[in-house]
Parts: sequence; C-alpha cells; structure tokens
Amino acid sequence: MGCKPNVVSRTTHSRFQVFGKQRARANWRKKARKRYGWRYRKWSKAEGRDYQVDIRGQDFLLYKIRAFGRPCK
Repeated sequence: MGCKPNVVSRTTHSRFQVFGKQRARANWRKKARKRYGWRYRKWSKAEGRDYQVDIRGQDFLLYKIRAFGRPCK
C-alpha cells in the first residue's frame, strides 16, 4: 500500500486527553508531510496508528501524549 517507516510525534502536554491527542495528531501530520510529502500526511490512512499516553500529577492530571504510525498514501 506504499507505507513509509514509522513517524512519532513530539510529546504534547494537556490537562485533557482529547486535546492532547488532537495536538499529537497535528504534530504527527506535520512531521509525516515534511519527511515524506503531502500524500503521506493523513492520520486516517496511517497503518498501526496509536497513542502513547502517560498520566502524571497529584493535584490535577496531566496527560503526556505521543502519536505514532506508518504514513501511507
């Protein structure tokens, strides 16, 4: 299907998991587009896409999230 090697976003920090995932996906798209071109920027077409989520905090939760997946055309 024309997939490229794995791309991993930078770690995003958020108090809300949904917003952290949005930012991680946006960073993933940016990295995939820069590395492999416009055809490979779509998160929805990536193979093996997922998130690495780390939860920290005592007074309030802080989510550290990274998106990863293999960009495909």
